[in-house]
Amino acid sequence: MNNIRQLTKDEYPKAIELSWQVFTITGKEDFNNEGLEFFKSFIYNKKCINEIIFYGSFDNEALTGILGSAEISGW
Repeated sequence: MNNIRQLTKDEYPKAIELSWQVFTITGKEDFNNEGLEFFKSFIYNKKCINEIIFYGSFDNEALTGILGSAEISGW
């Protein structure tokens, strides 16, 4: 059964790893090396990542998907 909940900051590394795995598989045909490196530099930037609220989809204990949301000032 899948459950969706907000991730704790301690779970962010798993979310980052999952996003990198998916991006490198799905992004290979859509992005060049520069695009891949830019994405990698963003997801491994703790300051940027800590400004995002992540939600995770779990199948039992396994993280199977993520969604991130950030508040953008001025919107």
